[in-house]
Parts: sequence; C-alpha cells; structure tokens
Amino acid sequence: MSTQPLTFSPWDRIREFLVKQRVTISLFVFSAMIVKDVVLGTRPHDTGDMHDPLSLIGLAAVLVGLFIRSWAAGVINKTKVLATRGPYRLCRHPLYLGSLAMMFGFCVLLGSLADAVVVFGPVLGVYLLTMQREERRLAERYGPAWAQYAATAPQLFPYRPFTDWRCEWSLAQWINNREYKAALTATTALFILHLWRVM
Repeated sequence: MSTQPLTFSPWDRIREFLVKQRVTISLFVFSAMIVKDVVLGTRPHDTGDMHDPLSLIGLAAVLVGLFIRSWAAGVINKTKVLATRGPYRLCRHPLYLGSLAMMFGFCVLLGSLADAVVVFGPVLGVYLLTMQREERRLAERYGPAWAQYAATAPQLFPYRPFTDWRCEWSLAQWINNREYKAALTATTALFILHLWRVM
C-alpha cells in the first residue's frame, strides 16, 4: 500500500516559516523601532511620570501583560491536561494575550500609540497564525473536550463576562514553565528604558 507524500502550498510554507520564526520576527520589529528612535534622537517616556498618559498606559499594559502571563504559566501543564480554568476561561491563549499586552506597553513607552499600532499589527498577525496551528493540534489531541472548551472561551481577546477566577495556581508550575524569564526580561527592559531616559 503506497502513501501519497504530503504536499504544501507556497502559503503553507510561508505560514510555517512565520510561526517558527515568531520570536525572531517580534524581536526584529521591536528592534527596528528602537533603532528608529535612536536615529531620530527620541527618548522613551518616563515610567515614573504619573502625569504623562502614555507612560501610564505603557506601564499598565506591561504590568497587566506580565500578570496575565504569570497567572497562566502557574496554571497550565502543557503535557498532561487541557487547561480550561482561571486565565483559560478569560481566553484560550492567555500567554499570547499577556505577551501582546507587554509588547504593546513597551511600544507605547518607546514611542507613541501610532508606533505601537505599527509594531503590534504584524506581530498580532504572526501570533494568530501560531494560535491556529496550536488549536489544530489541541483539537486532534483532546477532541470533543477541546470543541466544548473552544465554544465557551474567546480565542484571544476577552469579550464575554468573566466571573469564575477559580484555579489552582502553582509556583512550581510557574518555575517549571520558566515564566521567571519573562518577568526578568520585563524588569530588565523597564530598567534599561529608565536609564535611556535619564542619560
């Protein structure tokens, strides 16, 4: 019995490349914004200036994103069970939601809302492709349980009333998922922005 080899369209290859390189693409887009600011002599907003609306928006987005990521990372056990409680009732991909919020916040702190939208757009597109791929795999693995869960939780942006915060959060799981790296990176980036501002 012969099997037909899988064939991939050019779009499939492009999509797979974008998904695999999502971190590199995010860093490239974000770095391009920093280079633009350095070349133009633009300084970031002061995270300590409570009178600057963009400082408040940017810092709040970073902290909310970090909270969402930490909350989700302490709940999910990627190898054992389908996560459906706590942050996973908020949306199906709270880790990506947290990452996008943090990136949006840093973009606002670095420049303006317009810059944030320019950077946010391409990165959001790559994340949506990544979520589609992950959801196909989850559907194959969990079948009806995934279908039932997906029908009750938004994919990325929460838009339904959310009242059930109950979940078992574990510091050990948070560490096992290496979420401390995101916390350390965000803290270091905020410190660097502060130094850049005062230099």
